[in-house]
Amino acid sequence: MKIESYKLKNGETRYQFQIYLGVDNLTGKKIKTYRRGFKTKQQARLKYIELLENQNISKKISFKEVYEKWFEIYELTVKEATQKKFVIILEFISYQFLKMLNLKI
Repeated sequence: MKIESYKLKNGETRYQFQIYLGVDNLTGKKIKTYRRGFKTKQQARLKYIELLENQNISKKISFKEVYEKWFEIYELTVKEATQKKFVIILEFISYQFLKMLNLKI
C-alpha cells in the first residue's frame, strides 16, 4: 500500500493512492483506480482497505447464470406469448449450435 502526499496551491497537504483491483472478466483488462483528496493518511488508508474488501477479482460467471438473470428481468417487460416465442427460438439456436459442434471439417 503506497499512500502519497501532495500539496495544494494554498499549501495544505492531501493524500492519494492508486490500487489494483484485478482483471475485468468482460474485457480482460486490468482494473486500476485512483483516489485522492484525503485530509489525513488514516482516511486514505481506510478507503484503501474498503476498496480491497469490496472487490470481486476474477469472479467467474457462466453464460447460463447471466441468461437466467437477464430473463428474469426480460419476462417482466413482455407478454407471455413473446416469452414463449423467445424460449422456442433460443432452444432452436442452442440445438443448431450443438449440431455444429459435432460437424467434422
